[in-house]
Amino acid sequence: MITKFVEHLLFPTTVYQNEIPVNENEFTTMREMDYERMPSDNGYMTKYKRILTLLPHTRKAIEKHIEYYAYEVLGISHRHKFVITTSWVNKHVTGDKAHSHFHANSVISGCYYLKMPESGGGICFPKPTNHNNFLSDMFNFETKVINERNTSEYKIEVKENMLILFPSQTRHFTQINNSIEDRYSLAFNVWVRGDMGNADIEKIKL
Repeated sequence: MITKFVEHLLFPTTVYQNEIPVNENEFTTMREMDYERMPSDNGYMTKYKRILTLLPHTRKAIEKHIEYYAYEVLGISHRHKFVITTSWVNKHVTGDKAHSHFHANSVISGCYYLKMPESGGGICFPKPTNHNNFLSDMFNFETKVINERNTSEYKIEVKENMLILFPSQTRHFTQINNSIEDRYSLAFNVWVRGDMGNADIEKIKL
C-alpha cells in the first residue's frame, strides 16, 4: 500500500495569515468615522480612504507584517519598498457580504478583522477560471473529500484580530453576515517604490 509521496506545489499563491491584537482606542476611532453605503449595496465603508494615517499603532503593526510577507515569505529584495496607499473600514450589518472582486492599482492587499461575530462569515478565494490544474473546468469529477488540491473555492474561517495578506490580483469575497451584530474589517492596498528591473532595457523607477 502506498502511504507517502513527495508533493511539488507548482507556483503557489501564498495567502498570509497572522494576528494583531485590536487597539481598542483606535477601534473606537474607526467605529465613529463617517460611513457610506457601498455602490454594490452590500455593505458600508468609511468615506475617508486613508484611515491608517489616523491610526499610528495599527498602521505600524500592519506594516511589520507586510514587510515580513514581502521580504521573508516571498523572498523579495529589500531594494523594493512597500507602502500602504489606501485604507478603509468595511462595516457589514446583518445580511451584508462582499462580492467577488480584486484590487486594482495595487500589488499586495489585506484585510484586518476588528470585530468578527459568530456566524459573521468567512473570506473565500475562488479558483481562477484559467487555473488549469488536473481538476480544470473542462471536467466535473466527483470527489471523495474536499481539499486544497481539488476545491474550486478556498475558505478561511476568520476571527477577531486576524490579518490576511494576499496578492492584489487574487479574487476574493466574504460570506453573508448572518449575525445580528455588525462585522468590522479594515482593508488596505500596498504599492511598491524603487527601481524595478536589472537590465538597462527593462529598468523603471516607481
